[in-house]
Amino acid sequence: MTVEEAIALVEQLLKRGHLTKVQNIVLCQSWAGQTYFDMAIEFDYNPGHIKDVGSELWRSLSQALGEKVTKNNLHGVIKRAAQKQNNPTTSSTPIYQHSNSQADWGDAPDVPVFFGRTEELEKLENWIIQDRCRCVAIVGMRGIGKTQLSLKLGLGGIGKTDLSLQLAKGIQEEFEFVIWRSLLNAPPLSDLLTDLIKVLSRQQETTLPETISDADGGCSQRISLLINYLKTHRCLLILDNAETLLQAADPIGRYRPDHEDYGQLIKQIGEVPHQSCLLLTSREKPQEIILMDGPNRPVRSLVLQGLDIEAGKQILQELGDFTAREDDWQELIQLYNGNPLALQLAGKHILEIFFGSIADFLKEGKPSFYDLQELLSWHCQRLPKECCEVLYWLAINREPVTLSELREDLILSTAKAALPATLGVLQRKLPLERTGERFTLQPVLMEYVTDQLVALTSGEILNQNHELFRNYALIKAQSKDYIRQAQIRLILTPVIDSLISALGNPHQIQLQFQELLKKLKQEALTHSGYAAGNILNLLRQIPANLSKYDFSGLTICQAYLQDVNLQDVNFSHCCFSKSIFTQSFSGVMSIAFSPDGTTIASANANCEIHLWQVADQQRLLTLQGHTNWVRKIAFSPDGKMLASASEDATVKVWDLTSSKCLHTLSEHTDSLHSIAFSPNGSMLASGSRDLTIRIWQVSQGCCLKILPGHVGGIISIDFSPDGKRLVSSGFDSLIKIWDIDTGECLDTITEHEHWVGSTRFSTNGALLVSGSCDRTVRIWNAENYQCCAILQGHTGWIWDAIWSTDNRLIASCGADQTIRI
Repeated sequence: MTVEEAIALVEQLLKRGHLTKVQNIVLCQSWAGQTYFDMAIEFDYNPGHIKDVGSELWRSLSQALGEKVTKNNLHGVIKRAAQKQNNPTTSSTPIYQHSNSQADWGDAPDVPVFFGRTEELEKLENWIIQDRCRCVAIVGMRGIGKTQLSLKLGLGGIGKTDLSLQLAKGIQEEFEFVIWRSLLNAPPLSDLLTDLIKVLSRQQETTLPETISDADGGCSQRISLLINYLKTHRCLLILDNAETLLQAADPIGRYRPDHEDYGQLIKQIGEVPHQSCLLLTSREKPQEIILMDGPNRPVRSLVLQGLDIEAGKQILQELGDFTAREDDWQELIQLYNGNPLALQLAGKHILEIFFGSIADFLKEGKPSFYDLQELLSWHCQRLPKECCEVLYWLAINREPVTLSELREDLILSTAKAALPATLGVLQRKLPLERTGERFTLQPVLMEYVTDQLVALTSGEILNQNHELFRNYALIKAQSKDYIRQAQIRLILTPVIDSLISALGNPHQIQLQFQELLKKLKQEALTHSGYAAGNILNLLRQIPANLSKYDFSGLTICQAYLQDVNLQDVNFSHCCFSKSIFTQSFSGVMSIAFSPDGTTIASANANCEIHLWQVADQQRLLTLQGHTNWVRKIAFSPDGKMLASASEDATVKVWDLTSSKCLHTLSEHTDSLHSIAFSPNGSMLASGSRDLTIRIWQVSQGCCLKILPGHVGGIISIDFSPDGKRLVSSGFDSLIKIWDIDTGECLDTITEHEHWVGSTRFSTNGALLVSGSCDRTVRIWNAENYQCCAILQGHTGWIWDAIWSTDNRLIASCGADQTIRI
């Protein structure tokens, strides 16, 4: 498209006749890529006036076209407008306009300013929108600006503004879904696929295949499911920092041993036809991209170079006022190969030390800034101690964290109180990344700070010091699994490798730790911080035999000790904090999910009830009070209470908020095997070996009714969904149905030939299911109590049978060690 055609189209769109002279200059020169400053010089106008005319022109065009127009995205917007005019079917409605479009930016960093990359953005936009590429990789050295480029492309523009409504509309015109995810900590593919599929299914896809790859190496079920969504919907998936999946220094882009399945994902997305696009950013090309890449193929890659002189100047000028000749600007930007991060750091240094004079910096400061490592080192060495402490914690956490989460990591109360001010200093000194209310480091900064932490920690251990060792946890025991694995891989393992290099073998490292432990104990520190926990984590990683180690009297914080043999380890008078052990307990008698599915309760033969968090399997609390086996537990419908039935002949009702026992119901005269809340939570039913069922009022803890009639102990009870009936079964092989209001037995079913361990209403109340030790599961009509079906196949006693939530399936289990559906 020529500039003359562009001018004609703009005049038509604005419906104002011919453009003014200055508008014509701005449009023509912007089309050619000139800056406002260059326009002003060439045509002898005030730069401010040129910029104002440009801003007004872009605003008018934005209103006319219904999408944001800027100087930098002018080419793409005008070309799309011309295509719509030439194709009447698309002139009124964008091809991919969706009223229910969805953008999920995850932990994407804020990008307040963005300069340059006009040609790259136009090329990428053409590949993705016009050429319909299925996979595009943006490749470049660290700090070169891949993340910002991918974000701005995904947001539909390269302007200076933050995320805005107009940019969001720009996304909706092309995609139904835009999803950004970071691979910085190399999450397992199963976690990523689960996340993506849930977003693409709008949280409807909750039951996913467990396997990642088939035994024959074929397409995994989850990848196939994702591909189906990419076929059905127009999606843009942006995966940042893909280099973390690859082996270091591998010449052909092979994956780390535990991440090869990502190659299968990329290969499938690149080869299988669909209407979506995967946009990868990486320092290196994955092997699949190398093999599939081509100028006319649906998989392409863009290798980024440094910013040009003008864009580099704009990045620096955002930081403050500089004085420089044109050749000074050129020399400075070429010195750092146009690397945006290096330019930002150098610019801050020039403003602080050389008062904005680039010439003075080039004359006196250049030897300190030959490469990015020296640049980072120079800045970090000049940071206040409290700033360095926050930097180390940001590197350890490895994902965006809130102010309160950072404060929790810090040891000294003074550092906690000063944290907001410290973050303010860091924001001014270094380019921190912000994601909403969370903070993190740019990947290159995180890598540098992590390397520094490893080097300083190794040095301290060798020199028998513990200042840094005490103040920082090398791993966080309660982190997500993949975050903890990244901490082990990038911090613990390099520390051990460094110590082996210095000391020769693991035995010498253990001697160092034993001496360090003695020193910690001799100094009688009131709080040993993270030191003892770090020693335990390093010993676990070696791995070492911990027998005879003496940690007595120390604080053990952030120690990850699952599957570690701690026999004969002295932990007397230790204070444990934020640590994880192998959690052991006696035989589990009963389990129950909370109504919202976030917690699970278990009752055991140690007379205890434990509550666990489903997301990370951490124990939340332990309820103690029964004096014999806890046979059955049940959550109240609102999830705020838990009821337990025990061999000690009591029922207990627990308040889960306070962990206190609200009621102990002790009117039964023999052990209990069953308990159930009514659907509205106001009543509780319990069944006992004393041959009775009791109905209790929950609020008062008083018995409302006693239901006699069974001639054997009661094993199972269940309320109907409307709360009007109760079904019970037990050791007498009978099933009884009761009227709750009158206490009358409505019917007795006698067809089972052995104990009936389970009887339940379907969720719609129309059917009953029972499981018996006569090795049958039976389905009953809940109106006339006639048998509808007998399900056979178990070869041993059946202990339980339950309905699926849609009433279409039944699951049963028993003594033959099988589950049948």
